[in-house]
Amino acid sequence: MKKIKFTHPAIEDDPRLEKLGHILVDGENIVCPNCRGTGTSERTDIDCSLLIDDMMEDGDDEGLANYNKGEYHEICPECQGNNVIFSPILPDWAAKEIDEYHRCEAEDMEYAAQERACGA
Repeated sequence: MKKIKFTHPAIEDDPRLEKLGHILVDGENIVCPNCRGTGTSERTDIDCSLLIDDMMEDGDDEGLANYNKGEYHEICPECQGNNVIFSPILPDWAAKEIDEYHRCEAEDMEYAAQERACGA
């Protein structure tokens, strides 16, 4: 295991960071959960734009074959194509603060989506 400097917006004002602005944590490299170690991921804009559906309707077998071979993939945004990410082992206090931060962020995003749906 190796130690790295770790910081996160949820803990940046915590007095335990002292003047360093980070904590040192142990961790290890793990296979990227986003791309499962391939280093690439499917482009969500292609699926959202229904391009694949259009290819199927138009009988674009070459385009579908290229899509299935990964021609339209992009570098994984999680691991930047490195196939692995560093998984830190956080102290309990930091993990709790970060979990709470993400919970609040999710609530804010849900609230904003509800406002957009209501035309606010």
